[in-house]
Amino acid sequence: TTATVEGNIIYTNASYGIYADGGTVVRRNLVRRCGTYGIYVPSGTVGVVNNTVHRMTGTGIYVAGGSPQVKNNITTSNTGNGIQVAAGTPTVTRNNSFGNGVANYSGFAPVSTDIQSNARYVNPSALDFDLTATSASVNAGTNLGPPYVLSYIGPAPDHGAFESAS
Repeated sequence: TTATVEGNIIYTNASYGIYADGGTVVRRNLVRRCGTYGIYVPSGTVGVVNNTVHRMTGTGIYVAGGSPQVKNNITTSNTGNGIQVAAGTPTVTRNNSFGNGVANYSGFAPVSTDIQSNARYVNPSALDFDLTATSASVNAGTNLGPPYVLSYIGPAPDHGAFESAS
């Protein structure tokens, strides 16, 4: 069976924000201030789509194996890497990784649709991770269809967990 992890706000876990393998769909979650990994993928055909991962003490999204789809995510201000691929054959595209301590992208060559731009959250210190109208992440994602992207506003999905009204 396929599990869906959706619409959660996860913070201050000691180790992982989300640990997902098998055929899990991880979409539209805010993960912040957790331990080593915001979203950890050890194996499987996981869909990691439209998540916001902010201020991990390690890496935002970590792929240790499998063939996951890692798309339409925002990773910001993590002390390690934004998105790191250690093993496996993931498809990583249409993400925004910015201001991470070691590297924004690690272990793979980002494609032209993987940007490195300030996400321009409304007010992250007040836990408002909505995007402003001037964010490069607005309408910058790709429509993967169900079960990954169910709805969006505008010509394309935004990056991150929260769809902008812009």
